[in-house]
Formats: sequence, structure tokens, C-alpha cells
Amino acid sequence: MPNVDSIAAIATPVAPSALGIIRCSGPLSSSIFLNLEPRRATLRKYTSLSGELLDQVVVTFYESGKSFTGEDSLELTCHGNPFILQKILADLLARGFRLAEPGEFTRRAFLNGQIDLTQAEAIGELIAARSDRALAAAHKQLGGELGRALKGFSDELIALIAAVEASLSFSEHDEDVPRELPSLERFQTIAESLSKLRRTHYAHTLTFEGARIALIGKPNAGKSSLFNILVGHERALVSPIAGTTRDYISANIQLGGHLVTLIDTAGLNPLAEKDSIESLGIKKSQDQLATADLVLQVFDATLPFLDENTSIDTTKDKSKIILVANKSDLSNFKLPQNSIAISCAQNTGMDLLKEKIINHLDALMPAADTLMVSARHAASLNECLLQLQMAAELLQKKSDPALIAHHLHSSLHHLGHILGRFDNEQILDSLFHQFCIGK
Repeated sequence: MPNVDSIAAIATPVAPSALGIIRCSGPLSSSIFLNLEPRRATLRKYTSLSGELLDQVVVTFYESGKSFTGEDSLELTCHGNPFILQKILADLLARGFRLAEPGEFTRRAFLNGQIDLTQAEAIGELIAARSDRALAAAHKQLGGELGRALKGFSDELIALIAAVEASLSFSEHDEDVPRELPSLERFQTIAESLSKLRRTHYAHTLTFEGARIALIGKPNAGKSSLFNILVGHERALVSPIAGTTRDYISANIQLGGHLVTLIDTAGLNPLAEKDSIESLGIKKSQDQLATADLVLQVFDATLPFLDENTSIDTTKDKSKIILVANKSDLSNFKLPQNSIAISCAQNTGMDLLKEKIINHLDALMPAADTLMVSARHAASLNECLLQLQMAAELLQKKSDPALIAHHLHSSLHHLGHILGRFDNEQILDSLFHQFCIGK
């Protein structure tokens, strides 16, 4: 293990609490207290260099190779008084520690081979998870399942490279011996598996960032009332005057284990004057529709439906629209067959609507045991697949095996980016500076 300096940081929020934790990592971690049994919590008095008693603390020492960072590490649990925490941290800095940078503990764990880069990212996702699905997905990745799957793909690419290069080396000695190149099917099998993994990026976005559900419709259809009911409190202004909502508002909610960003938009009034405030609100509504994963098209059931799907230009993808007939308790009209009848005034039909929404979101998600990749992973997989495809095309054309091997090496390189098998400080800095200090 390389010779490194020692770092320390407060690992709990700096606010009054029952307990506070300070983490240390590096060679100096073993010098603060004597005769500590590794991985055993011990009650000690923390006395500063000047001899001042700062607190009674519970200390746990982790020896090199058996700690999170892979280095000698120390965790101090003291009373959760921010003043005490800062006093102990200042004393540690006086003893030769330096203040850890954001994410530096996790970065050291990665650099010391304790975790791969996908597991390091999973720690950040675990901290940021806001739904049951996100929590489960982060735990799965933290357990190394994605890393092991990618390691399997790497091994397959290495086997292809070995076969191509063996053929290349053999042919140099005997041009009469046929080249035993791998079959095209092997290339296609790997490509199909990688493509399937790449396509999970959308599900990853829905899981960690949430699905975007836009409520749209003509003015005074009841969008804001429905928005408030789904959110659970009066978030949007409700008025009998049409066009109250001039800009979109949003709120995060949980539905069936899904994280959802619910968006209440301005009423889509085809008669709005051009360049008016109302028309600007409608333009923002249309922008929200373009990025929505699901659209709740709310209409007034007391008025003739008049084919709302065509009278209002909502979205080309009709499969992501749920028709919601509000004021259905007052309606004498026949409702569209595929609509959900509700009444915001009576608070009826909401369970059926929520069930419909959850079923739609469930259909967007893969099976529970499916691995998912982030935007960074998907970008690397795109490059990996592009190089693999070029190698396959060269194989079909019976091109020089050296060119095939070159593209396979490049494909393997891009796959290695996901696991962190590269030396790029800029990428690492960008990743770990998103972490909090002490993590």
C-alpha cells in the first residue's frame, strides 16, 4: 500500500444530537490511543495535546487491510455537541492529520482495491435514495453485483482478444495454416447482453430521479385540485376562475414504492392570446409534456368530451396518457371507455387512479433482480458496443485480425471505465467531490 498522509473528518451532521462520529484514516490512526484491540469498541477519555479533557469517547480501531479504506482507521464516537466535535477535530489536526476532502474515505477505499468504482457510486446512491426501489437498487450495486456482471463481460472480451491474437501470431509463422478466428455468433452474443444492460439506464433514471407525471388539460378542469389530493396537502392554488395556474409547480411524492415528481401545469387554452402571460404558461406546460414519463389528461366530465386527445396537442405517444374524468359525480355524458372517473370535490375514484398510475410505472421498470446502469455507465457501454460492432464488421469482411484485435481492445477499455480500471484523476475528482465530507 502506498505511503499516504492521515485524514480526519466529522462524519455526522454538525447539529446537536445524542452522538457524533469522527472518522480517521491513515498511519496516524494507530497513534492516538494505545493498546486498542482491533475492531472492538472501547470507552476512553480523549485528552488533547495540551492536556485538556475533551470528552469520553467510544473508539474503534481497524487495522490496515480490514478497514473500509484499507488503511489503519479509527472511529471516535463522542457526545453530539458540535463544539465538542470541533474541539476533537482541531486536536487531531494539531496531531498531524489533515481535513479530509469530500468523498476521500470512499476514494481511498477504491484506490486501495477495497471496492470497485460501481460500488463507490452505489454509496452515493444509497445516501441519496428516496424510495424503496432506489434503496434496494443501491444495496444490490453496493454488494458488487454489477461489478461481477461487468467482470464477466470483460472476461468474454479478453477471451475474444486472445483468440484473435493467437490467430494473428500463428499466421505469422505459417501462412498456409488457416486462421482460427472466433465465430461471429460470439461477438453477437456479447453485444446483445451488453445492449440489454445498457437499456436499463431509463429504469435507473426513474428509480433514482423519479418518474415525471404531468397533469394537463383545459382551464378549470380540476388539475390543481387533483394535484393537491395526490400530494396530500394544499400545494396548488385552487379557484373557480379558469386559468388560475399560470406557471407549473411540482412536488415529490411516493406511489407504490415509486418516487414521483408530480407537475401541475397551466391550462391548455387554445384561445389564449399570443404573447400573453397565459400563452407563456401554456408554452411551459408543453415543455413539461415533452419530458413527462406519464401524462394525466384531466377533463371536465360535465362538458362534452369533444375528443380531447385531438383538440389539445398533448403528446405523440398516446400510450403514456391516462384520461381522467373529473366531476364525474355531476356528469350526464357518456365518458370515454378508457378514462378513469373521479371527483375531486367528493374525493372519489382516487384509489383506482393511483392503481392505474402504479401499474403504468411498474411496467416501465425491469424485474426486481435486474441490474441497472447509470448515465455514466450507459455512455461507456455505448462506446464499448460501438467498438465491438466495428470488430464484428471487420470479422465479417475477413479483414486483418490485427484491426479486429485493435477494436476489441478499445471495447474492453471502455468497459473498464465503468469499473474504474483507468487512471484519470479528473473523472475521479468529479465523482468523489459529489460526496459529503466524512464519507
